[in-house]
Amino acid sequence: MRTWFITSEARADARTAYQAGKLAAESMSEGLDRFLAYRFAPQVKGYLGVFEGKLFRCLNPTTAPPVTLALLEYKIFVASVRDLKERMTAETVSAMDPWLEAVGKIDLRHHGMLLINSRIKDFQASLVKSGLQLFIDKVDGLRAADKVFRFCNPTIAAKFPIEHEPTHSLADCIPFASYQ
Repeated sequence: MRTWFITSEARADARTAYQAGKLAAESMSEGLDRFLAYRFAPQVKGYLGVFEGKLFRCLNPTTAPPVTLALLEYKIFVASVRDLKERMTAETVSAMDPWLEAVGKIDLRHHGMLLINSRIKDFQASLVKSGLQLFIDKVDGLRAADKVFRFCNPTIAAKFPIEHEPTHSLADCIPFASYQ
């Protein structure tokens, strides 16, 4: 005969199972964070270093105004960060496969993938924000170089009209909404 109440033994088993599940989820989350930090954090310096070098080269251009080139370089930087997603996901899934198999046995693989995708998205957003901050830090020098370029090269500069009055920050001109 079934009873309508849960025995204290069943309640203890449920509590133990809940604690084990919570511990496993925390362990997977910590393992994922350690892997991402170990594998991809060093690339942040590389991506930002390359981007900073390209911004530096924008200060002395010959083909277009510095601000125009810098905006183009930022768009290329954002696109390269977006392209990194597939590789990051593949490597992370491969590294986390034992965990994904374990959660797959209880039909929670989808949640494991959601966690991986969320952390990768956060990583990319942080990288794009760091690139934006780097760009903003260089904007005064770019503006000064832009004025000099436009004065010294009026025929080239005419091909790249200023679409609006310069604002205090070029952040208003940058396509960033997709990473917020």
